[in-house]
Amino acid sequence: MDTFDDIRPYRDDEVGPALVALAANPRFVAFASRFAAPGLPHRLLALAHPALRALIRRKARRIRSVDDLQNLMSGYLNALLHRTSDGMTVSGLDELEAARTYLFISNHRDLAHEPTQLNYALWLQGHTTTQVAIGDNLLGTGFLSDLMRLNKAFLVPRDVSGAKAQLRAMRTTSAYMRNTLEGGASVWIAQREGRSKDGVDRTEPALVKMLQLAYRGESRSVIEWLRTVDLVPVSITYE
Repeated sequence: MDTFDDIRPYRDDEVGPALVALAANPRFVAFASRFAAPGLPHRLLALAHPALRALIRRKARRIRSVDDLQNLMSGYLNALLHRTSDGMTVSGLDELEAARTYLFISNHRDLAHEPTQLNYALWLQGHTTTQVAIGDNLLGTGFLSDLMRLNKAFLVPRDVSGAKAQLRAMRTTSAYMRNTLEGGASVWIAQREGRSKDGVDRTEPALVKMLQLAYRGESRSVIEWLRTVDLVPVSITYE
């Protein structure tokens, strides 16, 4: 068993079986139907569930990797942006090198919007999408956990009590993130636990300390550590 099996995203060989399992989950099918047919009355949506379940199974047979899944989802996201907004503008991506990995830290308003928008912008520019840190308290054990882990999310333990257990959880998260960055994948994490509800975006000092745990004992200054992880601050605003 891998040290990080309980928190890591699903691997390519796990995508197909996970999608088939989701297709058999009535709650997921009801959730997906609202996106597949927005505006359709609830009673008609329920009638469409069997067809949607069959469609998900058919698509699952063609999906061989996480990249395949994200390529499919990009079409839905593009349609959603056109239907619900006047567009999205991005600046700064030209400063990034496609071959390098980065630690992205952004402000936080919503469970999924910020990492989704960042990854969509990266994908459009030909960059590899990031792994995404998501608190396990936000997902529970239902289909949302599977759905997010299919989309490169890893779980950050939140529901832990006691100082020792919390420190262990922080060390695990820090070690996983270092392992991911050094393994060639970028990472996104919010600058604070919980969403900012007052419009004041400040990075929690505890977050920075957690991120540095896996690098302790290596005599690195904060500046050296920042260079090591290639930290990229991200600011997302909505108009």
